[in-house]
Amino acid sequence: MKHSQQYDVLLQTESMYASLLEVFPDDVRFLRRYGETLWKLEKRTKALQCLRRLHSILLNTGEVEQARTLEEQYPLMVEKEASDSVPDHFSTFLDFAQESLLDQLVTKLKYCSLGKGDYLFRQGDHGDSMYVLLGGELSVFASESGDEEPFFLSLLRCGDVVGEMAFFSRNPRSADVMANQTCQLLELSRSHVESLFQSHPELEKSLEKEVDVRCRMRHFSGNDILRRLPYELRRRIAEKSSWLHVPSTQVLDDEGVPSVSVLTKGSVRIEVADQHHDTHIIDYYHVDDLVADMMMEKNDEHRLKLITADDCEMVMISLDEFTEIVQDYAPLSSFLKEIGEAHMEKSSQLFPDKT
Repeated sequence: MKHSQQYDVLLQTESMYASLLEVFPDDVRFLRRYGETLWKLEKRTKALQCLRRLHSILLNTGEVEQARTLEEQYPLMVEKEASDSVPDHFSTFLDFAQESLLDQLVTKLKYCSLGKGDYLFRQGDHGDSMYVLLGGELSVFASESGDEEPFFLSLLRCGDVVGEMAFFSRNPRSADVMANQTCQLLELSRSHVESLFQSHPELEKSLEKEVDVRCRMRHFSGNDILRRLPYELRRRIAEKSSWLHVPSTQVLDDEGVPSVSVLTKGSVRIEVADQHHDTHIIDYYHVDDLVADMMMEKNDEHRLKLITADDCEMVMISLDEFTEIVQDYAPLSSFLKEIGEAHMEKSSQLFPDKT
């Protein structure tokens, strides 16, 4: 067996799962595949250590039936005490693969590295690969045009996936990605992924859904206010949000369901009517602006309205969900209050007798 092609594949599989477990030490699928591979290679001591770790995690997370099945499959395995806790699981494109696909994905990954200050890619580059960060830290920057100073989007750390948006959309890279320190990555090329998609379309659908979330997050991160939020909060907002198309001259929040949106296309005007029902325009929102009733005090007599000035597209989340996510982040409340007060100040200039 040791001279066969199968043995070489097992060795490669062992190496890749060992690397992945350095980043995802408690991933039950990786532990299972690594232990099975070690067993097939007759590395029984290492295999049992890995399988015992898997067994303790299964017990600790309540997967008793799976733990018992593992005991029956590997009777030499001796139970160890379960760990006190299982760390939060990182989210990468590998999460979306069924266990039967993991080996196919893992054996197609390719190592690459970056030195401090090196760019993985630049905004506008062609994107034909995506990556998993194994070690180090990456900074993500973007600019709305080539003349503008790039603004900071996020930090990427061990376990994060990078480059998947351009990979799936086939559009140019939407940001600069630079190494803050020496980085190790695993690269997955388009040709390898597309061969898997042909036989496993469910994987493509799952990944496209994740890319859509990250695209929404990019729009939230492009807003001057929301980019101040911690990465984790922006991610949660994106997960709860949805795309919305609104035709021209429509009143936002007309159905009494308050929301928070970031404009991705078009513009929205802020209007107020006087006692003679004449309409006055207070201000406009444009692409990347935050559109939210929560930024405006309600005045029964002179209520500010948000009306689309032309066809608009936006990323929207309900006000209740938004508030629940950001309620413990005090700086955001002050930013929104300042903007709301500015709108009300403009309104009061039109109606000096009202406050």
